[in-house]
Amino acid sequence: MLKDSLEKNENVEVNSREVDLLKRKLPQFFDKSGNFKMQQFEEVLNDGEIEIEKESYGLDFLGKSYARYQTSTKSETVITPDTDHNNAEINSESENMYIIGDNIDGLKHLLESYSNKIKCIYIDPPYNTGSDGFLYPDNFKFDKKTLSNTIGVQEDEAERILELEGKSTHSAWLTFMYPRLVLARDLLSTDGFIFISIDDNELYNLKLICDEIFGENNYISTLSVENNPKGRKNSDHISVSSEFLLIYARDKENSYFKEVIPKNASDMSLDEYGNYVHNSGKRVLVGDNSFNDEVTDPNSEKNYSVYFNKELYDIKLKTEEINEVDDKLLANGYKKYNSTNNNKLVENTYTKSKFKELFDERALQFAEEKIYEKNFKDTVRMKSQLVNRKYEAIVDGNKELFSLQLTTTGANSYLKKLFNTDKKYFDAPKNVEYIKLLLKLIDDDDFIVLDFFSGSATTADATMQLNSQDNGKRKYIMIQLPEKIKKKHAAYKAGFKTIDEIGRKRIELAAKNIKSKTYFDIDYGFKLYKLNKPTENTLNNLYNFDPNDYRLLSSDFITPFEFDGESGKSTILTTWLNKDGYGLLAKPSEYILNDYAADLYKDSLYIIDEGLKSEDLQELIKRIEQDELVISRIVVYAHSLSFDIYHELKNNISNLKNNRSVSLIERY
Repeated sequence: MLKDSLEKNENVEVNSREVDLLKRKLPQFFDKSGNFKMQQFEEVLNDGEIEIEKESYGLDFLGKSYARYQTSTKSETVITPDTDHNNAEINSESENMYIIGDNIDGLKHLLESYSNKIKCIYIDPPYNTGSDGFLYPDNFKFDKKTLSNTIGVQEDEAERILELEGKSTHSAWLTFMYPRLVLARDLLSTDGFIFISIDDNELYNLKLICDEIFGENNYISTLSVENNPKGRKNSDHISVSSEFLLIYARDKENSYFKEVIPKNASDMSLDEYGNYVHNSGKRVLVGDNSFNDEVTDPNSEKNYSVYFNKELYDIKLKTEEINEVDDKLLANGYKKYNSTNNNKLVENTYTKSKFKELFDERALQFAEEKIYEKNFKDTVRMKSQLVNRKYEAIVDGNKELFSLQLTTTGANSYLKKLFNTDKKYFDAPKNVEYIKLLLKLIDDDDFIVLDFFSGSATTADATMQLNSQDNGKRKYIMIQLPEKIKKKHAAYKAGFKTIDEIGRKRIELAAKNIKSKTYFDIDYGFKLYKLNKPTENTLNNLYNFDPNDYRLLSSDFITPFEFDGESGKSTILTTWLNKDGYGLLAKPSEYILNDYAADLYKDSLYIIDEGLKSEDLQELIKRIEQDELVISRIVVYAHSLSFDIYHELKNNISNLKNNRSVSLIERY
């Protein structure tokens, strides 16, 4: 069942992915021999307004050729479902997914069914600090001569690439990240975004390879995110307290965040309903910013108070003489900010009239008890930039304040409470509110969010929490390597052997916690899959299989795909359904012929098990010809058919009566 992948991998070139893309999108620029007609291509570009850039600028690193090669190879793993888990009541109808395995294999499998379908990707990859345990994990199957021939580099360079294994150098980290980001790009929808957390060790290198992969024109921003208010003790000279978030769009022209105020006021106008509208026609959500009619005279010497509504972002100005307003506004969710010094704002020198002008321009920053003017001009302003407001929530019967500021602090405290322990089970998890803030930027509440460095599964938790708050339909896909936990670690002592076990348990606990507090009818479950690699002996048998050698047709090629207590057929069928574009959630039904049970999904019939007889085959052909079975394709695991049945099937399918046409797809 992997033979086609194995054969393709034998013939992959460094640029195979790019060439295949050009052939699909621009076939007119290739001759019958597959040569690219560069002169004709340049002529087309010159006929328009596109300038051909002569300057070459980018990041080169040891291992880049190998990284590009990895983007073109097919995964040599298969997908094994956890049937018991997936059939449990909470999971049986779930559209969320958790995949255990190397994320480069997970991404390659997802591309078979989810290419251009993921609207949001968030990842928190290893930071390569030199002390966080990142080691380049690739197990090279090449010697230096083979690698040299495969990716087209000199043998001395091939040798240095092979030496990257087990290293934590910049080149090793970039070789690790590059192919994963290329594959991630191809999963993004045209209106999708990717958010990447990173520290300053690889920030600048990451920015350069992201410019190359996603396009410099699709760069959105680099945000500073507080992750350690006290600063890291191991920082040299300066105690660093922040990390960064890189944001790229798949296609910036077709992507937008909601609640964005354009850079220039001239880009906006008010419609008949009082909504701000961008020149593009998109409504801009900025909340209710009306002022009460009883605003005091700007020249008055009286002090005043400002009330900030945590839900409506509404500010009212009142004189101190109207004392009854305090209790009424505060009771309705407003927060009070005081001004002092005769009409001057704390930390500022503005009168009330100037304050109103700044508020109209969305140029104010709200701190705990003070208001500041934002320290920037001509930048995109979002409601989410008012990040210091506090939201009150009920947790375990107690009122607690959760900050929506750009910070990842407090995550371990949350996890300890969730796991009911005083031990730290996970190093440097992300804050749920932080991930929710990113998800809120997406102008939709029904999309797939992918996290292929799932870790403690904060992204899954955040997705469920946000859905419970706005009745959203967001789905998540988590991918996590089953990385072993050290025996001295508290999580190991609590019974967790691998990182994914913590993440999956966290999802289950979070689901129970959310459901107990909200009672919302959202998707609390997830489907579980594991990526398994067959033995080298199995792969060799598949690769060397000759369908014309009838002696091999009687060999057992199903049992080698039995993993984790699941049948070989279950693994084969799940892998094929995804390969055929039906996705991991496809639910085929058993289709009985005479005595043989095939599997039917939409217009595809799958024949995998051994035991197909001539009587079953004749029944199949009869139903197709009489329109009792309407399908367009039959997918056959050729290993499972006897020599006679194999050829009888081929002959009958090619000679169907009544003008019926069905494709026969043979897999090995």
